[in-house]
Amino acid sequence: GGDTRWTSWAQSIVDASRPADELDRRLRSALGYDNAVLGAVFQASDYPVGSPYWDAWAEAAQELAERSQDEISLALDEAHAMRNAISMEHLEAMMILARYVPKDP
Repeated sequence: GGDTRWTSWAQSIVDASRPADELDRRLRSALGYDNAVLGAVFQASDYPVGSPYWDAWAEAAQELAERSQDEISLALDEAHAMRNAISMEHLEAMMILARYVPKDP
């Protein structure tokens, strides 16, 4: 059978890539919401402040900004998960290397 350390290290690499993919997705989502906020603010600027249309566009911009903040918060969680997975990957690699590096006499 193969060395279980190699298998564990290979799994650590896979585990590290999952949060990276989700982090990328969350950041792209936040950027999309931010672009939508700009569009809503631009639309609101076509109407007098305090008018029903201005209020509706301003409310939409606020809701979109909150969604963007939620996505950024979730992205931060993924960044922490990725850091933990990379730390585990590093630990596994060090354990493998320690097995093959000659000891000082």
